[in-house]
Amino acid sequence: MNSSIGFLISLLFLLLFLFNLNSAIAYPYGRGCRGIDNQSYSARLDRVCYDCYNLFREPKIYLMCTQDCFTSDYFKACLDALFFDEDEVEYFKKMIKQLHGASPEF
Repeated sequence: MNSSIGFLISLLFLLLFLFNLNSAIAYPYGRGCRGIDNQSYSARLDRVCYDCYNLFREPKIYLMCTQDCFTSDYFKACLDALFFDEDEVEYFKKMIKQLHGASPEF
């Protein structure tokens, strides 16, 4: 009985995550981006968050990583967790600046 309830709760969280993931991909400017629309940059930054989610398997990670147009502390933590080098981080900052309209503070 307890295992079936746990399974149903896990399934519910998975469905909610997939719904939020689909919404975030379909509407990147719902993430708080106010700069120039660049789907290539948005997709690349989104991939960082998705890879981070795959590393930790915690749905909140993906949502928090994409928050505020990729300027959250979670995005920076994901860059660190995925071992991006300094040059790559600088390139991501340029992408974020174009999408967000301002440089990230990390």
